[in-house]
Amino acid sequence: MLNRPESLSAGELQEITRRVQECGTAQIVFSGGEPLQRFADLLTLAASASTESDVWVQTSGLGLSAEKARRLREADITGISLSLDHWDAEAHDRFRGLSGTFKGVERAARHARDAGLLVTLSLCPTRSFVTAENLQRYAETARSLGASFIQMLEPKAIGHYAGQDVALAPAHQRVLEEFCERLNTDPVARDLPTVEYMDWSARELGCCGAGDRYAYIDTDGGLHACPFCRAPGLRVLDQDINAALSTLQARGCPAAGTCTRDAGAITTVESRLFRMSP
Repeated sequence: MLNRPESLSAGELQEITRRVQECGTAQIVFSGGEPLQRFADLLTLAASASTESDVWVQTSGLGLSAEKARRLREADITGISLSLDHWDAEAHDRFRGLSGTFKGVERAARHARDAGLLVTLSLCPTRSFVTAENLQRYAETARSLGASFIQMLEPKAIGHYAGQDVALAPAHQRVLEEFCERLNTDPVARDLPTVEYMDWSARELGCCGAGDRYAYIDTDGGLHACPFCRAPGLRVLDQDINAALSTLQARGCPAAGTCTRDAGAITTVESRLFRMSP
C-alpha cells in the first residue's frame, strides 16, 4: 500500500481498534508506512487500546526522539519493532536509499530502552543476505541494540518488491531455519535474541493468519489474511467484526498452497521455535 494518501481519520482508526478489541484481541501492532508520522493519533490510539491489549509499533525508527519514546511508554505501549535490513550500516542505508538510517535505528533503540519500551528487530532477508555469517552478525547487532527477539519475514513480490523475483529458494530457507533453531535452542546462543520465523511456522504448522491467530487491516480499513496474502478486503467499518472474521476464516489463506508443506512433513517444530527463559 505504498504511496497512497491517508484514507482513515483518527476517529475511524479508534472505531476499528475498538471493534477488534471486542473480539478479545490480545496484541495490536500499529504499522505503516511510518506510524510515527501520525504521532498524535498514535498516542491517542495506543492509550485507549493498551487498556485491553498489548500494543506494539512497527517503525523505521526515524524521528523517534527520547521525548517521543517517553510519551509512547506513558501511553502504555509495550514495545517497538525496528526495521533493520542489514548488520552493516552502509548496506542498510543503501537498501533504504537514505544515508543515516542505520544510526537512526541505533538512536531509536537506545531511546526506547531508556524509556522502558521493549525492542525487537524486523528482518526481511534477501537471497544475497542469507549466509550463516551475515545472520550471526545480525544476531550480534540485535544483541548490541538490546533487542529481545528478531522477527524474520521472507520477501514477497509486493510493496517495495512488487513485480520482482525475490522468493527465497529452499536452500536459503534451510539456512534461515538452522539459524532460528540454533538461536532458540542452543545453550551457547543464550545471550543472543530469540527468533520468530513466521514463514517456517507456516510451512510446518500451517498459516496462522486469516483470523486463525492473527489478521491484517490495511490503510483503507480492509481485513486481510496477512500483509502479504491478500484477497479483496472486507471493510471493517462496514460490517460486524465477528461476521467479517468468520468470513475471513472460511476463506482461509489465499496462498495456502505455496505457504505450507505436506501434512506428512509437519513435525514438532513448535517445540523448537521458541526458547523460554528459566
